[in-house]
Amino acid sequence: MKSLYKIAFLVCVSVVVSSCKDNLNPNYQYMPNMYESVAYETYSESNAFKNGREGQLPAEGSINRGFEVYDYPNSTAGYDASKANLKSPFDSIAAKHGKSKRIV
Repeated sequence: MKSLYKIAFLVCVSVVVSSCKDNLNPNYQYMPNMYESVAYETYSESNAFKNGREGQLPAEGSINRGFEVYDYPNSTAGYDASKANLKSPFDSIAAKHGKSKRIV
């Protein structure tokens, strides 16, 4: 009879403990400001920036989307042309230090 009470007690405790768990609303957040960030409208007024607007100009030195940074196209022909025309800056460093072995 004692074992029946123990089993009933364990079942009741497990039901009580599992009923408190809610996957949609976690109990603790490590850094709540990272989970719940402030949402800003793109062109609205705000005190977040000096000029009072949310839409800002891109940073200086940033590259436009789709802009090709390299002079050679991204193809096999461009790869072969770059190998033929470009020199490694590390070759001059190796020559200064007396190392003539070229690493490829």
